[in-house]
Amino acid sequence: MTNLDHFALRPRNYDHPHAARLVRALFDDQTQRYGYADPFEADPAGYTPPQGLFLVGYLDQTPVACGGYRTYDARTRTVEIKKMYTLPELRGHGLGERVITELGTACARVRGAAIHFGDRRTQHRRPGSVRRGWL
Repeated sequence: MTNLDHFALRPRNYDHPHAARLVRALFDDQTQRYGYADPFEADPAGYTPPQGLFLVGYLDQTPVACGGYRTYDARTRTVEIKKMYTLPELRGHGLGERVITELGTACARVRGAAIHFGDRRTQHRRPGSVRRGWL
């Protein structure tokens, strides 16, 4: 069993090699599952403070999860959660919840913003999973 106590989140540029590898894995996973996916290319500035933030989760120094937020509507101070991904073999252990909790905390602290959960065409949550306190 993997020791999840060794999981740590680090802010990374969207084009950092670890972030890019995970975002590409997300794209490949969604394309395989659903037949389409949001492009993995994005303007890194959109995920750079104060416009946004991108986090990579590390387990024993290995990148295993990611997620970010970017400005959705500056007028209403709403941000959009994007690029949430956890390696398949580590799903179901709460790593995605840790990522989204940290994104929300940072978003509220830095921006005082509301959160929009991206593209509603695809619901990637398992039945019964909840993004607590955010919807």
